[in-house]
Amino acid sequence: MRYNSTRNSGADVSAAAAIARGISPEGGLYVPADMPRLSDADFDALRGADYAGRARLILSRFLTDFTEEEIADSVAGAYTGGRFDDDQPAPLVQLEKGVH
Repeated sequence: MRYNSTRNSGADVSAAAAIARGISPEGGLYVPADMPRLSDADFDALRGADYAGRARLILSRFLTDFTEEEIADSVAGAYTGGRFDDDQPAPLVQLEKGVH
């Protein structure tokens, strides 16, 4: 996936370059040149995945120049290892019958 600057749509960089640079040279933010599309199979996978699994799938669509292992390591570093009470950063909680 390619990224453009909000201040210069001609500034075309990879995800890795956008992350490394942070801000484009003219002070713009890097945004995806195109939004990835999710298939029905992707939505099925998201429904069956835990939070980290969903993060891996979504990030893999935006960070196409990173390997699955690199994305998995980043997700694990962000969402496990005691950062949350039980490694569930956004647990589904029932508020009342039929409402979560």
